[in-house]
Amino acid sequence: MTRPKFLIMMTVLAALSLSSVVAVAQDTEQDVYRIGAGDVLRLNVPQLPDLDGEITVQTDGSIYVQQVGEVAVAGLTLLEAEELLGRRLRLFDPSVAEVVLGVVEFNALRVFAHGAVSTPGAYTFETPPTLWEVLRAAGGPAENANLASCRVLSMVDGGLVSTSLDLSGYITGTGLPELVLRGGDTLVVPLVADGVVGVPASQGVQVFGGVNQPTTVPLTTPTELITILMLAGAPLEDAELNKVDWVHRGASGERRAAVRVNMRKFLEEGADEGNPLIYPGDVVYLPQRRASWFQEHLPLILSVVATTTTALLAFDRLGE
Repeated sequence: MTRPKFLIMMTVLAALSLSSVVAVAQDTEQDVYRIGAGDVLRLNVPQLPDLDGEITVQTDGSIYVQQVGEVAVAGLTLLEAEELLGRRLRLFDPSVAEVVLGVVEFNALRVFAHGAVSTPGAYTFETPPTLWEVLRAAGGPAENANLASCRVLSMVDGGLVSTSLDLSGYITGTGLPELVLRGGDTLVVPLVADGVVGVPASQGVQVFGGVNQPTTVPLTTPTELITILMLAGAPLEDAELNKVDWVHRGASGERRAAVRVNMRKFLEEGADEGNPLIYPGDVVYLPQRRASWFQEHLPLILSVVATTTTALLAFDRLGE
């Protein structure tokens, strides 16, 4: 074989190999992605150019194509949808040899990011995104983001499900929950209260109940209970300081212990047992006084008495 012929043959073989690689890559993409409601598809039928154009997948998962009507495509890969449309079209026109579908907008995988992120809004993805990918698409968390108390809202079986997440690992690059979001999910990143830094529960004390600012108070060393409550905005007027619930786990990691603390004894007598040292990872709950039945219903009772008195006076006047 002469050298020119050899070079020509090698060039042809290389071109064929390259086209095969491209075809495999395209087929792989078409095999992986599954069409969903809201996607905008590009339809191309070489034998019927009048059908070419963009089609939006409806909420019921169907698309409308002239001649064949509605076709359910949600959940199908692009190749499966192409084959389905081809079979339907050939029933009306046997000359149809090829149907090509592509995704113009991946709205089926639209995920929302709200709250303390740089750019709140809706973001679309070609594959189900991780939490890190959603945060990155939203420009990352804002400076006042409470990454330790994030939530993902999802629709499951027609009901809204809220999942609590600690995304503090976004800052360090480690420990981020391995959760993949679905189309329609919403990531909510809350704001941190003024003067309080959002930290994981293991690096602070979770304080809730009868305080002005339920939060996770940053803590690195043991700190007195009164200080913890003040950092949480101070107790409310109706807080029951004699019934503070404290959940603590010792340094050696033994089982958590729940303790009832009477802070009144510290405030009235200076007793140390009423103001224990609280440790990182602990939980403090400050209950609030509940109004008695009479207090809760006093407005209604007074209203009934006033109405009855007015009616009796009117009756007496009619009898005069």
